[in-house]
Order: sequence, then structure tokens, then C-alpha cells
Amino acid sequence: MIKIARTKNRKLSAIILFFIVIVASLIFYFNVLRPQQKYYYAHYVKIHGTYLLEPIKIKNFLLMDAHEKKYTKENLKGHWSMIYFGFTHCDMICPTTMHALNKMYLILQKSLEKKELPQVIFITLDPERDSLKKINDFVAAFNSHFIGARGSMEVTIALKKQLHVIATKIQTNAQTVDNYTLDHSADILLVNPNAEIQAYFTYPQQSENIAQDYQSILTKIGEVDKK
Repeated sequence: MIKIARTKNRKLSAIILFFIVIVASLIFYFNVLRPQQKYYYAHYVKIHGTYLLEPIKIKNFLLMDAHEKKYTKENLKGHWSMIYFGFTHCDMICPTTMHALNKMYLILQKSLEKKELPQVIFITLDPERDSLKKINDFVAAFNSHFIGARGSMEVTIALKKQLHVIATKIQTNAQTVDNYTLDHSADILLVNPNAEIQAYFTYPQQSENIAQDYQSILTKIGEVDKK
């Protein structure tokens, strides 16, 4: 009788434990996993690049624009921005990307209001050779609305590190110190109005794709804000 009672108690304990596990699993799913899934699907946007569900905050920095005015994190707030890191001596990648950005901008001008257009910023990775005049001439050759900016080498290194931009100096002539090029990442960084990195548009970029992706993100963000 005692053995039978113990067996029944064990079975009852097993059943109770089973139901406790089931209830705990349901609570975890509906209170943790399901809200995360709903958040993911509510915020996710498929683009030609990488869309960040959790934007990366940008720390403050100090650059000078091509008109010798301070350009800081504050200049990124209140509107969308696209940042591209390059250098004026770049043979192909930088001019190609800037051309794509200009074409993208012209496409967006036809369908968006002026306040919705992104601010496009070119930041040099080569402050040793790129003067503000060179940067201004380079940027203006593609679009007069674009902004060119430059920082000290120390600031440039810190900024590219925090924004996950890679650049390596490659000497092309051992006899001349200034004769070098830069092997660098060529992604376009999309920054939201809170001065956070929202997405990376991967190289090589197509103007139509950037324009389409940008408008998709604006639409999705607008839908999320309404909920």
C-alpha cells in the first residue's frame, strides 16, 4: 500500500511539474518571445544592405564643412542623412558612389517633399591631402546640395572606428611619402533623425535601389510611429 501511495504521489508530482513547465513556457512566450517577434516584424525592412532593428547611437564629433563651419552630431538631428567616407584622390569607387548618390537624389526629388530628402555628407578619410577647397570642389562636381566635411587625423580615426568604417593606407611609390592610396569600405551609412545609424547600403550601390530602399524605410518608420 505504501509503495502504491508513493507511486501515485510521484505520478501526481510529475503531472504537476509538467503543467508548471507548460504554464511557465506559455507565460515566457506571450510575455517575452511574442512581443519580440511582433517588434521584429513591425520594424523589419528588406533592403539592398543591412537594416538595423536597433540603431547604433553616434557619439559627438567635430568636423569642419567645406565652408569652414563646424559640423557635429547636432547637424545630423531632425532629418535623415546619408554619410559616405572617401577621399578626393580616389580613382573609381568614390566617384562612382558619389555619382550614384547624385542620381538617387534626383530620383527622390521627383517624389518627396524637400523636408523628406536626405542630407548627403561626404567625409574625407584623407585629411592629410584633402583640403577643404579640394573637398568642396569634389563634392560640388556631383551635387551642389551635398556637404563635404573634414576633421583632423585623430578625429577621422576615432569617427571611422565608431561608425565601423575601414580604411588602410597603401603606399604606391616607396620614394614618395605622399604617393599612396586608401583601401576602404564603401558602404553608405543611413542616419535617422535621432543621429543614429539606421542602415548600411552595401557597395556597389544602384541609384534606383538606394532611392527605393530609402522610401521603404521612411514608409515603415511612419507606420511604426502611428501604432
